[in-house]
Amino acid sequence: MQTLEAIKTRRSVRTYSQNQKLTPEQITEVVEYWLYAPSAHNQQARKYYIITKQTDLDFLWNLMERWKMIPNASWVILACFDQEKLRSPEFIQQDMWASIQNILLATHEKWYWAVRIWTYPHEEPIKELKKHFNLDENITPFALLSIGVPEWELMPKNLKIDWKIEIL
Repeated sequence: MQTLEAIKTRRSVRTYSQNQKLTPEQITEVVEYWLYAPSAHNQQARKYYIITKQTDLDFLWNLMERWKMIPNASWVILACFDQEKLRSPEFIQQDMWASIQNILLATHEKWYWAVRIWTYPHEEPIKELKKHFNLDENITPFALLSIGVPEWELMPKNLKIDWKIEIL
């Protein structure tokens, strides 16, 4: 798949097949691509955890107000950052979103499907995630990515673009 095609066809999928699950080998095919995202001043403060246990997925489902995609996901990625590694804290959100976009595009390349779930900067879910997963104090949860095999064949996007690009 070419880059521009991937950008145009990537979708946020929230319903996954219960009959098809992704394997650990398929997980590793995708996750490494977060490493290739830019990092301000090369701070490399990002840290990712792969969540596969059903008890943890159920915890996330309850914590995130019953987001329907979590229990049936093959796996969920907990994207975090290490506060001790921040050289440019004002840029950590851009660093995180760049690496998350890389994972979403790599996932799409393999024809798996994903959606990101927002946590940062909401204090309560951050506190609960840190407690449940016993994260070090310096590790801050940023977002979750739910990934799986779609339950049905996806239709092409029908974008409604009501703006135009202006050259200044």
